[in-house]
Amino acid sequence: MDIIQGYLHFIKVFLDLLLAPLKHLELLWVVIPIYVSWLLVETLHHFEKEDIIFNANSCFWMGMEWGRQSFSNLSKDPFYLLGLEAAITIIIYGFLILWLYFKRVEWLVYLLARSREIFFLQILVTPIIYYPKEYAFVLGHDLYSALVGLILVILGFFPMAHIMGEILKRIGIRLLRNVLL
Repeated sequence: MDIIQGYLHFIKVFLDLLLAPLKHLELLWVVIPIYVSWLLVETLHHFEKEDIIFNANSCFWMGMEWGRQSFSNLSKDPFYLLGLEAAITIIIYGFLILWLYFKRVEWLVYLLARSREIFFLQILVTPIIYYPKEYAFVLGHDLYSALVGLILVILGFFPMAHIMGEILKRIGIRLLRNVLL
């Protein structure tokens, strides 16, 4: 019974993170460009060189946004330090993608620069960056157990990135057909 309750709690946290922009409307201006970018990548590209640069640019943009949000609130609450660390991490990740691309380590670039996973991660982490106290202790009693719990939720629902990617691809193709025909 405890295992089922644990799974149900993970599902609830996942849905809370996914639907957070509906609860906090100020997140919409951050999340809508992510969805639009994801829609464009799924519809118009098929993992070409432009996708790699686009995905790295997405990491830079999101990292700067997370950093702006975290840095502006750091004096109010030290919890925003986690957001600053996430911002620096995703910017470094974007640089790593570009560096590997220019070094022509293609197998690793294709592994790291997967748009579905990058966009999915950005959508789920953004509410945590903007509202760290609200989401920090959802899965644990102290900061470290909460972070481990959030990481497990995000990793546990990574297959949803492919389902959402396929849905966005189908929506994008239908939109293109209706606009162009």
